[in-house]
Amino acid sequence: MGQAKSRGSKQERVEQALNRQMEADRAAAERRRAVGQQIARFNKLYQTKVCLAPHQNHEGPIVSAHTLSLEAFLRPISRDGRVYAMRGNISGDHLKFPLNLELQGLRDVSVFNGFCRAHDRDLFACIETRAFEFTSEQLFMLAYRAVARESYYKRKQFESTPSLEQYAAMHSIQEDVQFSEQFEKYLSEVLESASDIEALKSRLDEVLIAKDWKRLVSRALIFPEPPTVVASFAVEPTVDFNGNRLQDLADRTVEISHVMVSIIPLKSGSAAIFSWLDTANDAPLRLFESLAHSGSPTLAVIHAALDLSENVALSPEWYESLKPATHKYIESRMLNFAQDEIYATHGNPLARSPNLGDWGEPAHL
Repeated sequence: MGQAKSRGSKQERVEQALNRQMEADRAAAERRRAVGQQIARFNKLYQTKVCLAPHQNHEGPIVSAHTLSLEAFLRPISRDGRVYAMRGNISGDHLKFPLNLELQGLRDVSVFNGFCRAHDRDLFACIETRAFEFTSEQLFMLAYRAVARESYYKRKQFESTPSLEQYAAMHSIQEDVQFSEQFEKYLSEVLESASDIEALKSRLDEVLIAKDWKRLVSRALIFPEPPTVVASFAVEPTVDFNGNRLQDLADRTVEISHVMVSIIPLKSGSAAIFSWLDTANDAPLRLFESLAHSGSPTLAVIHAALDLSENVALSPEWYESLKPATHKYIESRMLNFAQDEIYATHGNPLARSPNLGDWGEPAHL
């Protein structure tokens, strides 16, 4: 019979165990340090301050610019100066989800570091200081604000992706690592989306400088009742509410079109405004028509906000009046990262939606 391999003395085994523990502790410390560095880089990146106005006469510090007007759009649906909105919670704990729907102060909602004090004040004065009357300038500036925010965050989304070396350090991987084909495809799509929105921003800059407001095409649903949800966003629509294909983002041989959406309170009632450049294809109009003729326009507009954007604020009075199951439904829609592609796979959502209220029968503009 073969001789059993010696396990060494008890002291040697203890030393080996201690060495293994020390090595594991060292690897864990390096991993925590790498994760902490990446979180710090992420937070610094998204706090970068820049004025996105195309004019040169910048003045004053970069401010936390609201895409949803604090006084005109957020305060009317608030309670004690607070609304429900998504908050990012980036940490090293992989068990904690990075997005949560929370009650937040108005000054923390829908802001980004995208304009200097002078341009944030002057460019959007037609929205901030005057009643909303659907003038061509007001409609354009709503759309411009949404695109500026989207342009800022799309580029940051790509820039925040860790390098291979950073990824290896965060996961204590000693060997060479490579991004998967699927992840490389994701990065390519993020960059293409960022490039698309920046190209749109450039075209809107030209319209802004020329004050050629009528280059923007707008359609609106004007409801008699105040909104329970407000939103501001720009998106490349791919599927309408009934699951019909609108445009293929993978086809780079054709120009992709965006729709800019604002859901806002009015002096009396509310409005859901859909806008696009006059050079756009028919995707934005077809998306609007699928919502407008859905049979439940309030539900359709609320779903568009929840499904297509995270830049959404909810009325506390409305949200807290809903059942817990409806809370879960709303959060599931807001965390729907497939956006409008969910309509292609699951069909029109209105048939499965709980009751989310009714803002009345809308007029069409």
